[in-house]
Amino acid sequence: MITKVKAKFTNGHIVPLERLDIEEGADLSVDIDIEPHASSRDRMKRTMSAAGGWKGRHDPEELKRTLYEARLSGSREKPTL
Repeated sequence: MITKVKAKFTNGHIVPLERLDIEEGADLSVDIDIEPHASSRDRMKRTMSAAGGWKGRHDPEELKRTLYEARLSGSREKPTL
């Protein structure tokens, strides 16, 4: 069974951030994927550099027309509750 769990490395130990349903003493295989921590300034820079990336790649009016036509024609899937 494979389970993905968020954890934090603190004082030399990996501490899970959620409850684990594992028997005491069970052998585990651990893959570690370190998530980069970016500062607010770096995140803002990345966001600003992506701004306008879709400009000229699609026609917003065409998208609206397509959506409205799909609504009127009933070609959309019925939502299930």
